[in-house]
Amino acid sequence: MSGSFQTVEFIAQTRDGIAPAASQIKEFAEAVMQGQVTDAQLAAWTMAVYFRSLSPDALFALTWAMAESGELLDLSPIEGIKVDKHSTGGVGDKTTLVLAPLAASFGVPVIKLSGRALGHSGGTVDKLESIPGFRSELSREEIIAQGRRLGLVLASHYAKLAPLDAKIYQLRDSCATVESVPLIASSIMSKKLAGGADGFVFDVKVGPGAFMKTMAQAQELAGRLEELASRAGRGAKIIYSSMADPLGFAVGDALEVKEAVACLEGQGPEDLVELVLALCQAMLALANVKAEKSEILAKLNSGIAREKFAQMVASQGGRLTELPVAPARGPLLAGSSGFVNWDAKGVGMVARTLTGWRQEHPASGVEIIAKRGYAVSEGDLVAMIHAQNSAQLAWAKEALAGCLTLSCQAPEPIALLF
Repeated sequence: MSGSFQTVEFIAQTRDGIAPAASQIKEFAEAVMQGQVTDAQLAAWTMAVYFRSLSPDALFALTWAMAESGELLDLSPIEGIKVDKHSTGGVGDKTTLVLAPLAASFGVPVIKLSGRALGHSGGTVDKLESIPGFRSELSREEIIAQGRRLGLVLASHYAKLAPLDAKIYQLRDSCATVESVPLIASSIMSKKLAGGADGFVFDVKVGPGAFMKTMAQAQELAGRLEELASRAGRGAKIIYSSMADPLGFAVGDALEVKEAVACLEGQGPEDLVELVLALCQAMLALANVKAEKSEILAKLNSGIAREKFAQMVASQGGRLTELPVAPARGPLLAGSSGFVNWDAKGVGMVARTLTGWRQEHPASGVEIIAKRGYAVSEGDLVAMIHAQNSAQLAWAKEALAGCLTLSCQAPEPIALLF
């Protein structure tokens, strides 16, 4: 690369809706990685993509350039068809913590490299790191060794994996382009392709608590993901799930781990169990394993997946019996009688503020007691807040009360799966 890439002209071309050639995308990616593109220019380009989108060819070129900007993980030493799962982000979404060991308990290797929280949604790595001692950063050698031994790895994206995506990902969160469908698709797939799995299940969230507010947006993203996977020669399955209400009852890192463990012990919330069964069936199908949901539920209730999860946590240094507990707890009571409806995104924002935007307080969060559609009377307990001190607790009570609506009529029921 000579350093002569015309960055300003490239941004203007994208801004004006002129589809860049695959070679231009590759040159742009190289220029970014070599420090020839400023953060301001890269942010400007993401905004141009937000408004103008990208052609399928340009998007695939960007995705591969992002994947190839770092190491490509070779999972071939691990026997079997390796599968992975990705959620597009929701509130209370601890699904991976249940799903991954459950699928692995069927003998299907699950090697999942996950990210941190983005916007109002929680991050799988943050949840796992709320377990004292848990190491999410594993070397390539450690991933392969654990994958061969346990058939299960839940780790963070290490620095050498798709570093170009990490740079763009960080800027999107600070320049209001998080919701760009092509940038979401390329970010997801670049990390998935670099992670080396053979097939992917995508949990595409839809609704007010999701990044995709409408089914049309969700289908657009799903279409992009399926096309990118197909072009890369990988299998893909899509599950659409509602994010009209926080998933399960717990929202917050350690609280969600606790609820995931309860689910692995056969005591999970109905909505979480329903989603896990659908996703697991899809993951097994990618590995050519046929299983009815009744069989998957029986496996979940048997304790085998719970043991698999415990083995993985121990292998990565975690002490599952020492989950932290927030020092301050306080109830949110219903101010009147009515049917409950939550602003799911708002609940996610409250929980993220309580935990800290850098996850300084992993034991904090929100525990929903009365879910959407529940009928409550004045003074009933609707949520429990877990905080670090009385001042934080007082703030959270006021903020969470603003996320709660009590209506005289029950909200229209919304199916979890579409």
